[in-house]
Amino acid sequence: MSLFITNPDSAKTARRTRNRVRLAAAAAASIALFGATTPAWAATNTITVGSAADLTVKIAIAVPVTIVCDPLSDPGVASQVFVSVKQANGKQISTGSGQLYATPGTGTVLTCDGSTQNNVVVRVLADQGSGPFKNGAAYVTASFEYTGGIDYGGGYYSPTGTERGTTTAAIKLH
Repeated sequence: MSLFITNPDSAKTARRTRNRVRLAAAAAASIALFGATTPAWAATNTITVGSAADLTVKIAIAVPVTIVCDPLSDPGVASQVFVSVKQANGKQISTGSGQLYATPGTGTVLTCDGSTQNNVVVRVLADQGSGPFKNGAAYVTASFEYTGGIDYGGGYYSPTGTERGTTTAAIKLH
């Protein structure tokens, strides 16, 4: 007679547990493998928002943004910087957005060479139906996109690479 009582259900449970452990190990290995193949430039692109922005007549905000981005294999053919602002204003939220952009044939907004600090000011206007902004704290989301490629002229191009960045920050409107 055996000292251990074997329950067929406990054997199933043990198999399920082993299978789950194997599945988790495989998932972790996959994540490690794909994490190791992340392009080197992905970690060096940066975008930051200034700590303060100028507010004009309660509907226009000049938001300073600094971007550093690495070069792509082909010259830049298009780029854009987008900013949105939200601010609590009584019982409502005032919102606005603005962007800078360049398309093929017009140059780019950004110089992406890995070291140039692209200091730009994005003009944000209050959205239609939004209340006015006021002096004080606001929440900003800023992003950029830089596309390299072959410019055929006339607004036609073939993109060969793109890099992006985004950030959020609290700023002071004055």
